[in-house]
Amino acid sequence: MQQARKNYQLNDYGFLQLVEAASSGIFEKKNEQNLFSWYLLLKSGYDVKVGYDEDKVCLLIPSVQKIYGVLYMEMHQATYYIFGVRKDDVRNLKTYKGDYPGNKLKFSFDLPCYTSFSGEQTFRTLYFKNKKVTLSFNKEAFDFLNSYPLCELGAYFHSGISQDNFVALDSL
Repeated sequence: MQQARKNYQLNDYGFLQLVEAASSGIFEKKNEQNLFSWYLLLKSGYDVKVGYDEDKVCLLIPSVQKIYGVLYMEMHQATYYIFGVRKDDVRNLKTYKGDYPGNKLKFSFDLPCYTSFSGEQTFRTLYFKNKKVTLSFNKEAFDFLNSYPLCELGAYFHSGISQDNFVALDSL
C-alpha cells in the first residue's frame, strides 16, 4: 500500500481512498471493510479510531483541517470525522479512549504535489464572447477531486497543479 501511495503520489485523502478500495475488494460487509481500513491506517501511523453503534462499525478519521458537511466527534482535543455516515444512521456512537502507541498522524487534505493518474486526457472547449478556451484534464483526477470533502480553503490553496492540465486561449 505504501509503495502504491509513493508511485501515485497520493496525499492522505488519496491514501484513504486506496485503503478503502482495497478493503471493499477483499470484504463484502461494510463493518469488515471499516475494521480492515482501521487496521491498515493504524499500521500506517494514523491516529484513527473505530466507533460502534448497535450493529454498525464506523471509521473515525482525525483531520488537520476542518471538514464541512460530515459527522464528527470531538475527543482528546481532536476532531474525528465519520465519512459516509448520515446523522440518521447512528443514534449512540461510542468509541474507546485509548490510543495506538506512537500513532500521531492526522489526515491532511492538502495536495502538495499533483496526484499521478494514468487515464486519458479529456478536452473541453468553452466559448465566451469572442474567445475560445480549450481545457485539458484527466478524467480520473477529475473524479478524485470531485469526491473531495468540503474543507477549509487553505487546503485548496496549498494544492499543486498537474503539468498535464493546460489552457489554450484563442481569439475567434
